[in-house]
Amino acid sequence: MSNEEKLIESLNDYLPHQLKQLLSPEEVEKEHGIPKTSLKYMKEISNDTKVLRGPFFLQDENMTWYPRKGVILYKRKIMFSSKESSESSEGRESSESNKVKEPKKLNQSKQSS
Repeated sequence: MSNEEKLIESLNDYLPHQLKQLLSPEEVEKEHGIPKTSLKYMKEISNDTKVLRGPFFLQDENMTWYPRKGVILYKRKIMFSSKESSESSEGRESSESNKVKEPKKLNQSKQSS
């Protein structure tokens, strides 16, 4: 069974109301292993840049809450994204764009002759 299948299966381990449950940073650390310090840092970066870094969170005065499903989906995202796959896909795109450019050059040279 692949890691993705295990993660999807883990979503099925929760009842719908449990997936909607809000977790404190301490609960996220205990249940999902993401350190509170990392959560705090990602939240600060998100607030500074206005781009979400880390799991989705809700801010209520001085307390931060994380929906359980959002944390699970965040873990899924970071587990299945790798630089290697993005680099290899970029490499394919650039080689494909080179292939597209070559016929255009040939067509242009035929038109000018």
